[in-house]
Amino acid sequence: MFACFMFPLMVLHAIPLASACSVAFVTLQLFVKDEFMFLRFLPEARKALVKAVLFFSCSLLLTIVPLLFSWVPQSYLRGKQFLATSAYHHLDCLQQQKWHKIAPGFTTRFESKEKDEEGALILKSTIIRFKEKNKTDFYLIFAERGKLQNGILFLYDGRINTHLGKEFSLGTFTCMQIDLEQITGLADFYKPETCTKFLMSSQLLDQKDHDYLSLLELHKRWAQLLWNILIPFITLWFMIAFMSKIHTFIMPLSFVGLLFLLFYFSTNSVGSCYQYPWLVYGILYIIPLLGSLYFFWRSEKSW
Repeated sequence: MFACFMFPLMVLHAIPLASACSVAFVTLQLFVKDEFMFLRFLPEARKALVKAVLFFSCSLLLTIVPLLFSWVPQSYLRGKQFLATSAYHHLDCLQQQKWHKIAPGFTTRFESKEKDEEGALILKSTIIRFKEKNKTDFYLIFAERGKLQNGILFLYDGRINTHLGKEFSLGTFTCMQIDLEQITGLADFYKPETCTKFLMSSQLLDQKDHDYLSLLELHKRWAQLLWNILIPFITLWFMIAFMSKIHTFIMPLSFVGLLFLLFYFSTNSVGSCYQYPWLVYGILYIIPLLGSLYFFWRSEKSW
């Protein structure tokens, strides 16, 4: 089931690789069969080749646009919800006297378990280690008894060791409640507005005027669309620019891999520098446009 939810995302990332490899392979065949000489001396043949790549690039939009702006965000959200729900419901199947990682930063162990009359899960001698995301602080919780009911883990008669950097403190409690839906992220996944990558384009457009992260997510998707249009042309111009040095498929394949890495870096690294809009727009748009202009210039010099 999870694979079905992730399939649109895999297709979205496979398209730029497949399109670049397709253009590189077809162009290489022209080199091998010495048919590229016709392109060198016949301007009309060169125009026909560019038109073919243009038609191929535009035809990809029929798949990329719905994937990028609708199918992938929704399927990705459902896949994440499926994982979080599976992790939460997996608690009933956990083995005793073993450590289990329920969610990132949340690990637990218990000596024995049983069900009470209401069907709630009772845990004996429970140990929990909890570490907040992106922090070094962590908590060790020891409880004589635990009870899991309606997504809440109730802990009774225990102590908590708090490690905050170099500081350490010890406390006791008679009853503690832990919201496992919050720990596993299940609560957040039912609120997709908390993460812009789960939103459809119509929702992002509604929020872009008052939410900078929604505007940033829109620009990321537009940049991905731009990259998918330009990648076939960049590959074609690379093949033309270095046609005298290309004899096997190894060099074009290496270039396609580097091009995909640049595409992935350009569209996924802006989250770490979103405070600087000029840098964000430069990474998203200037990198693909400058790359295209460079290889176009090199290809024109090679004719």
